[in-house]
Amino acid sequence: MLATHSKVDKVAFAGSVEDGQSVRMTTAGSGKKLSLELGGKSPVVVFDSADLDSAVEGVVDAIWFNQGQVSWAGSRLLVQEPVFDLFIRKVKQRMKALRVGPSLDKAVDMGAVGDPSHLKVIAKYVEEARQEGGEVRVVFA
Repeated sequence: MLATHSKVDKVAFAGSVEDGQSVRMTTAGSGKKLSLELGGKSPVVVFDSADLDSAVEGVVDAIWFNQGQVSWAGSRLLVQEPVFDLFIRKVKQRMKALRVGPSLDKAVDMGAVGDPSHLKVIAKYVEEARQEGGEVRVVFA
C-alpha cells in the first residue's frame, strides 16, 4: 500500500468508512499525517444575522454543485429559528428557478447524475426524507 511507503509523510483518503478504518490502521504509529473524508454530511448553517439571499445562493451551490455528487455537498441545512420560515420560503422560490441542462454548461444549476446506480442512492435518500417527515417536492421533471 502506498500509505506505508517511507517517502510518504501525509496520506489523504476519500472513500468508505470501512476503507478509511483500514487506512487508519495501516498508518497508525507511523507518524504520518492523515486526512480522511468518509462520506460525512456537511452542514450549511444559517444564522439570523445572515444575508438570507446570499445564504440561499450558498445553499444552492453547496448541494447542487456537481449534482451533489461530491463528498462535501451541503446535505444538511441548519437554520436559526427566527429566520427559519422566511429562509425556507426563499429556498423554495430559488429551487423553482433552478436551471437544468448539460452538466458542463456554467449557466446550469443542475446537470445529469453521473451514474444510474447513483440515481438509486438519491431515490433512497428521498424516500428516507419522506419517512422522516420531510417535505419532498418535484421542482422540475
